[in-house]
Amino acid sequence: MDHITRLFIFSFDFMRKITTLIFIILLISPILGNISGFRNEQLHENRELVNLPEYSANNLLDPNYYSNIERYYNDQFVYRRELIKAKSLIDYYVFNTSITSKVYIGEKEWLYLRTELPDYQKDGCRAREDMRELASQISRMEYILNKKGKKLLFIVAPNKSTIYPEYVGLLQSTYGCNKSKYDLLLEAFNEYPVKGFIRLDDKLLLAKGDKELYYWDDTHWNVNGAMIASIEILKYLNPITWEKSFPVVNTAHEQMDGELTNMMAVRRLTKKVFIKNTSYPFKIDENILEPEDRIRPKYEFKAKSISNDLIPRTVILRDSFMNLPLIFIKGSFEQLDTYWWQFHLSDQRVAEDLRSSKVIIIECVERFLEPLKSKLPIILSALEDN
Repeated sequence: MDHITRLFIFSFDFMRKITTLIFIILLISPILGNISGFRNEQLHENRELVNLPEYSANNLLDPNYYSNIERYYNDQFVYRRELIKAKSLIDYYVFNTSITSKVYIGEKEWLYLRTELPDYQKDGCRAREDMRELASQISRMEYILNKKGKKLLFIVAPNKSTIYPEYVGLLQSTYGCNKSKYDLLLEAFNEYPVKGFIRLDDKLLLAKGDKELYYWDDTHWNVNGAMIASIEILKYLNPITWEKSFPVVNTAHEQMDGELTNMMAVRRLTKKVFIKNTSYPFKIDENILEPEDRIRPKYEFKAKSISNDLIPRTVILRDSFMNLPLIFIKGSFEQLDTYWWQFHLSDQRVAEDLRSSKVIIIECVERFLEPLKSKLPIILSALEDN
């Protein structure tokens, strides 16, 4: 046997042993991970993971019991999240794709929520009647409130793709009505006028040349965008003295990641501006209303001012886009109660606060206009019952 042949046999035998060792390690690593108490870092999951099925003698005779155990181990595999994160990093950095269908990767690494892309592509034709109904409901609400000496303010927080379409990288529609749902809503307001409607998209489009208004890796506006929205709200409700109650805001920069990168299981820290601290002209009592909701809290703010410059008691029905503006505006009201219109309208207190307030603010992000239409009858019913 010559030297080359012996070297080949040695190399083959060595590779076979290495392959066998890797296979054994992969086979026993989940067992070792469970024994060691290893815990995965939590990821943003699109669904609830399967729990271990309850053991019983009857279950042993049920074929579905064993399928559920298999599903449990697939979901709770000890290194599952690490493997998902590894795949996410490869997809993102190597192939420029997203592990989740909910996130779209645009130009220059800008990320968008995929559910807002139909609005960007002007594919709202089928929602024309829904937008007419939404405009009719809002107009009706304003009419009812005005008759009672009250005021309505309705605002739409624009999708990120509405303010930053240049980074999407998709062609817009050239067929059908060539309008988004928001475009159709604006048309419907010609038929059902709403005096208390403030357009934020125009203001944000004008301001974006001076500073960035939305996070590149999140769905929401940043501190700059939120401040513009806050000032527009206060100027409408208190045009002369709104600045008297506006806080002094100190900002700073910090390395943070975004909602969309979290959804992609890609931790990517970039420098972002955030609110370091605020100083209000007077004391504000702040309460989280019961029952507490850590994810979607209900707040009650009461400003302790001796002046008469505060906005009368107000209710805000909102979504997550109001998280930042609340920091700027919460000291401008005699009393401000905030609720999430998607989740809290069944609370008895909401109806009572709506009837007791002098001002009602409804804020809705552009992509949720259709769901809002289904919720407004609850608000209308509460106002009409008074």
